[in-house]
Amino acid sequence: MFDRIARPWQGVVELGGADTRLAAASHVPWQDIVAELIDLINAHASRWDAQSRSAVLGRYKQLMSRYISAILLRNASLLADYLSDGRLRIAPRYPQHIEPQADEWMVRWPDGSTQPFDHIVCAAGYRVAPMRSTPTGLRIGHGSDGAAPEVLEDLRVRFTPEGPAERVWALGACAGARYPIVNYLRTAAQPAAVVARQVSRNSTEDAEPRMERISL
Repeated sequence: MFDRIARPWQGVVELGGADTRLAAASHVPWQDIVAELIDLINAHASRWDAQSRSAVLGRYKQLMSRYISAILLRNASLLADYLSDGRLRIAPRYPQHIEPQADEWMVRWPDGSTQPFDHIVCAAGYRVAPMRSTPTGLRIGHGSDGAAPEVLEDLRVRFTPEGPAERVWALGACAGARYPIVNYLRTAAQPAAVVARQVSRNSTEDAEPRMERISL
């Protein structure tokens, strides 16, 4: 695996080359524990209050990003070759504006310069749509000023602290309000198994909500 932690753009190529050489030499023992580490974090942090989760995850965000967010060695090698051959370059800043034209896309950069592109692929970022309580129920997405409902350990939603748990479950990115890491395939499937077990029993009273109890 190849680390893709965000760094100042000037050092991306050097960092990528160094990590690629480590991976090629099998000097990356952390890759053998990444999945178990994610499971451990989700299993324990899901039981903490929101403030404690935020404090711990903020403290170790850089470490977690470095060792969890990675790409395959083969892809890293291809990217390194493209950079070396001049087929790929890293932009120093994010585009300020992207506008479609007749047969191309025109990108305006923060310095005022423009650059045409035949194709643009948006494949970065992880923006979670907020959940908000409304007078008539629940809204997912922007445009509501209501309070955020609580996502319980069994992934059911509770609109108010004193209210009952609704027969509404949070899955996918919405589960991130309770389980810290939900944006890779295994942790996306685990919450679904938690909910499926509850629904199949037609009862939530004796379901086992914790994700470490779900074997996939």
